[in-house]
Amino acid sequence: VNGENNVVKDNIPSVVITENSYSTFFDEKSVLREEYNGEDLFVSGLITGKVFIFDGVNVTITNDGTAELKDCQIMVGNDAQVVFDGLLINNEDMEAIVLESTGNIINNSEIIVTSAYPLHAVEIAEDGNIITNTIITATIASADVAYDKDYVGLPQSSALYISSNNNLLDNVTVSVDGTSVAEGSYYPSIDAIDFQSTGKGVVIENNTITNSKVIATGSNYVYGINVGRAKDTTIENVDIDVDSDYYTNGIQLFDAVDIKIDGTI
Repeated sequence: VNGENNVVKDNIPSVVITENSYSTFFDEKSVLREEYNGEDLFVSGLITGKVFIFDGVNVTITNDGTAELKDCQIMVGNDAQVVFDGLLINNEDMEAIVLESTGNIINNSEIIVTSAYPLHAVEIAEDGNIITNTIITATIASADVAYDKDYVGLPQSSALYISSNNNLLDNVTVSVDGTSVAEGSYYPSIDAIDFQSTGKGVVIENNTITNSKVIATGSNYVYGINVGRAKDTTIENVDIDVDSDYYTNGIQLFDAVDIKIDGTI
């Protein structure tokens, strides 16, 4: 083999990102190099403490069966379209994935985030993204809802935060444990999934979760699915399990219209 990125036989992938080869693919700003646009890329082995920025590219990232991303962040933006298949991400005190472009897919993956601080383990901020056959597990601090100058509330802590349109979650398991509480919180809350716009007068539309399971536990205000400033949201064939020492709400709706709900709470 002439280097770890070459094919020699038996369909061994030719473009393999490892701990040692990371800088071959990503520049000093952690952005995927343009020459790999259009490639089917593979991740392999334990990769730690890296940032993966996909900016304006169209690529596929596949686990070769051995990869684990430890304390790594993935950020997709500027019209990039990325398919992630089979990822295993295990992070502490940091978000795992932020999607700020359309048409991305997360499939057959497992995302684990543990944090002593409030955060969103996965965030979808642009339209038309898909998560399928994936498990998201977050153990993160509950925290007060933050309010902007217009007194618009924004959740600070959840496993999955969606603030855009036309996104699909299918056959996912999303669980959150918010037993710990962020310092200084007065009414700490935790959400498994948020479908909620980020500003006054902004309404998100046509988001769907189907054939899925949602689990939320905590010691204060605990919500399974939070739908706010949203229209045409579908929650279909979803099993929701919430538990708290104080207050639970399987599905919270506010400023939400044309909501279809079918499942078990």
